[in-house]
Amino acid sequence: ALAAFFVGRGKTRLVMLLAFWANVVNVLLDWLLIFGVEGWLEPMGIKGAAIATCFGNILQAAILAALFLRKEMRDEFGTGRIGIEIKEMVKCLRVGAPQAFLLFVECIGWSFFYKTIALRGREEIFIMGIAQSIIILFMFAAEGIGRGAAAICGNLIGEGRAEESFKVFRSGLTIHLAFFAISSLLFLLYPQLLMNFFMSENLGFIQEGGAGGGSLSSANIKILASVLQLSLFYLIFEGVRWLISGILSAAGDTLYLLVVGTLTVPLCLLLPNYFFVGHGSFGVIGAIGICIAFSCVVSSLFLWRLFGRRWQRINLLT
Repeated sequence: ALAAFFVGRGKTRLVMLLAFWANVVNVLLDWLLIFGVEGWLEPMGIKGAAIATCFGNILQAAILAALFLRKEMRDEFGTGRIGIEIKEMVKCLRVGAPQAFLLFVECIGWSFFYKTIALRGREEIFIMGIAQSIIILFMFAAEGIGRGAAAICGNLIGEGRAEESFKVFRSGLTIHLAFFAISSLLFLLYPQLLMNFFMSENLGFIQEGGAGGGSLSSANIKILASVLQLSLFYLIFEGVRWLISGILSAAGDTLYLLVVGTLTVPLCLLLPNYFFVGHGSFGVIGAIGICIAFSCVVSSLFLWRLFGRRWQRINLLT
């Protein structure tokens, strides 16, 4: 919420730098709290990781709040006025509530998705877990472009220049495809470099013949490489989805996003995964294929909505 105030005013560098340093603090605390310091601090493992993450987020929010409440901000934007503005709150809820509920639906959906894959066995869910981690890592580009599009289009629409949002779409799409054209070299030609992050000597489970509770076979290591290569196509479609979602959100067309999400998550993601992966012959390659198809369908529906131009009729000021 605090970051949105600065992003909406074009102060994206400030938000970026704060996010960067908050994550630096997070990483340093991860090292200290997860592994501990001999004679000073007992190792806390995953609990330490959780504490470090919370502290990083709290630090970022606290600095943003301090900047938000500076005297200049209070004088110019009235940020120090505390009170409930019912009319403005209703506007915020009208735009934000569908997005919030959509996020809830998708989180529940992905939980069931991975639960279904877990039915196939330990190695399968481990392979998808690695793919998920790498997808989340590379999703930063798509999320950033989507948020940037939302901020710019929000200003354009507010100035009565909604038609220029299509220029933002073309520019965002160009940046997105250029980023993943470069990333494709890593995903398609050198997936082993991504896999090596999860194949250290301390992680016997994913080494062939390694120590620990088990190991990935040579065949499954090849499957993992194929899943990572296919993940590139999922990321490309997701980037288009995030970009259009940002534009439609800026216009206030979030109810459409919610309707599409609540229909496609169960129909295009969960049901195919349940029947073809959980209780069928599809493995993890089939599962990532379902993810690609799901993202392709959603992106196509968003694209249809964007060029249908119905979102241009929405007036957020009334």
